[in-house]
Amino acid sequence: MVNAMEIEKAIKTESGLDEFQVRLVKIDGVGLLTDHNEKSYLILDSLDYWYDLIQDAYPAKIKCSCKNDWFKVTFCYKYCEDSADIREVLVSTVCSRCGKNAQRMLVDIDYRPANELVDKPITYCEKPKIKYKYSHLSALWSPSDWERVFQFLTEELDLTAYYYYRKDKTWIFKALSLKQTLEIDQFLFVYFTRNEPENAVKYENERGAVVDRDIWRKQELIRIATFNVNGFTMFEILFCNQYIDKGDIKDKTAEFEEVTTRLMTWLKENFTSERYRNCFDSEEIWRKFHSL
Repeated sequence: MVNAMEIEKAIKTESGLDEFQVRLVKIDGVGLLTDHNEKSYLILDSLDYWYDLIQDAYPAKIKCSCKNDWFKVTFCYKYCEDSADIREVLVSTVCSRCGKNAQRMLVDIDYRPANELVDKPITYCEKPKIKYKYSHLSALWSPSDWERVFQFLTEELDLTAYYYYRKDKTWIFKALSLKQTLEIDQFLFVYFTRNEPENAVKYENERGAVVDRDIWRKQELIRIATFNVNGFTMFEILFCNQYIDKGDIKDKTAEFEEVTTRLMTWLKENFTSERYRNCFDSEEIWRKFHSL
């Protein structure tokens, strides 16, 4: 039963088709619906993330236990208790053959406002299988490892580090030296670039700057973020030497590709990829992490 803080919406295309083949990447809350006219639609404004996630493997179609792979799809929008913002969306399917209902995926919505997702739950995607030069790396590093990486990026590759960080309970976006980073409370991510990022700060509020985390996609930036995993600091490195613009692949400059190529070579020479082929860990930290 749906309460006042929820809205259910049966998904249909603009032409009224309401049966789909469904491909989901549940851990990332991303999905693709394909109708009987072989037109594809991405769910919940997930265009950029979809292309990132299919670079290694294309998700398989989900199937019902009766072997059918066509479904009616429903989104249930769940709202925050203290505001009119959407906090999550439950994706459910009903098999078009046997009528079995299944809850397929719960998508956390981490940006505001998100109410446009009710009016536009799916977006037409003309080319769902595009491949481009995209890199998503991870690393387990100690503070001294991070210092080495920072120095290589700024001194050897001549890049400037633009941090999104918190100081005195205020979020700030600013270029920092390695020495200056020791004085900050916390950082969410840092861009390394030879050019000042354009339109990085979307707006400011009482908590400080609100930064567009995805500007690395089209600008020539290397983005590094940190996460806590079982008490260890995990670094995520993102960059791309091409980008997708309205379904077309466009190249970034040869200079930027030289920078990223040198970075990849240096990471391979200085760290281990035993955990996974796109991982570049400190051997010492990897041994400790692996022994858990």
